[in-house]
This record gives sequence, structure tokens and C-alpha cells, in this order.
Amino acid sequence: MLTNGAPLLAFVTGFVRQLPVIAVTVAGLVMALSRRDRHPKASSLAAAGCGILLGVALVVPVWYALLPRLLGGSAGMARLGGIYALSSVLVGLVDAAGIGLVVLAVFSDRGAGEPSS
Repeated sequence: MLTNGAPLLAFVTGFVRQLPVIAVTVAGLVMALSRRDRHPKASSLAAAGCGILLGVALVVPVWYALLPRLLGGSAGMARLGGIYALSSVLVGLVDAAGIGLVVLAVFSDRGAGEPSS
């Protein structure tokens, strides 16, 4: 079973691993919100996508660190592994939604531009 310091260590390592994602998504949010008046649709989609990705990057390390404690000592390794696997699939789906919104923002209509030559 996990020792008392294991959830904290899991949280710290999980959070440190997410720092590049957090930095990029915060920068994306700032850029999207700063251009909202020029490109409202694209900026809104990008901000929503970055917000989802930022939320995942902040919540997942906490979830994975607290899960063994939430289940208590009665949870077997097979049950814990199954919950981690299900969580991983759900995180992947939410991440895909965030990335999809960012991609949609890239290709969204921004109005008439210069004709291509």
C-alpha cells in the first residue's frame, strides 16, 4: 500500500510534468483573449480549447494523486488499475475535445482577407 508521502510525490511529479502544457495553454488563452475584438469566433474557440487543456493539466495530477486515498485501503490493485485506465480514456477524450477546438479555431472563418495569388 502507499505510504503517507506517496500521494504528495505523485502530485508533485504529475504537476511538474504538466508545466510545459500549462505554460503553453496559458499563453494561448492570453493570445486568444487579447485578439477577441478582431477575431471573435476564432478567439472564442481557441480560448475554450486552451481552457479545457489547462483544466485537464491542472486537475489530472490532483485526481491521480488522490485516487488511492479516495478509494481507501480496501481497493485492490486490480480495481485501482481499472479506475486509472478508465480515467486515462476519459482524459484522452477531454484532451481531444480541447485540441479539436483549437484546430477548429485555426480554420474558422475570420472574414474576408486578401485574395490568394
